[in-house]
Amino acid sequence: MTERPDEPSFAAPGPTAPEPSAWTVPAPQERVAGARPTVGAHPDPAVHGSRWGAPGGPTAAERAAARRRARWWVAGVLATVVLVVAVAAGVSWLVSSTRERAWEPVTAALSAPAEVNAVQLVLGSCVASAPTASTVTSVEVVPCSVEHRAQVVGRTDSAPDAVWPGVDALARAAARACTPDLLGPQARGTLGDALTLVVWTPTAESWADGDRTGLCLATSSDPLPGDFLE
Repeated sequence: MTERPDEPSFAAPGPTAPEPSAWTVPAPQERVAGARPTVGAHPDPAVHGSRWGAPGGPTAAERAAARRRARWWVAGVLATVVLVVAVAAGVSWLVSSTRERAWEPVTAALSAPAEVNAVQLVLGSCVASAPTASTVTSVEVVPCSVEHRAQVVGRTDSAPDAVWPGVDALARAAARACTPDLLGPQARGTLGDALTLVVWTPTAESWADGDRTGLCLATSSDPLPGDFLE
């Protein structure tokens, strides 16, 4: 904060221009060879410009044309921005829609075989052949009345906000819930010895995408018909 002076101070006025003793008319300018006359000295407006414009300045028609070009340029820029935004929104919607379809659960009561992502399997899904690879991405699901080698008989779900616990921890949790008690009476009585229980759990990448489901599958080395849950 600045200190407030005790007395106001003012800047001293500058010197005033002396009043003319009388109006004088300047003497006619002497024409010098090669000298450029001052603006307006020449009576011909074609030399020094029109009455309303500076010498060499744009005409009204030229200024109007420039304004039209500016408006068209602004309109073109706005159209480009709108197009870019629309394309970005369309791409975002397409990506989101594609991901939703890729994760949409399939029905267990299929009428025909279908190739689906492993994350789309549900309790009761019958799989034509159990993959032997360490990472499962897609499988063929079939109606359970058709011969198949695996079926989802149980599942475990982690909380949506759970922290990634690691592959081993997920496998142990899923294995504790993957027991023969999940099989139906008929499967336990007649197919128990032919079935092997395995667990599928999310990978770190799948977990990061929101996959929280562990699956328990009853598998067989030989194709078997029927529903293992009955």
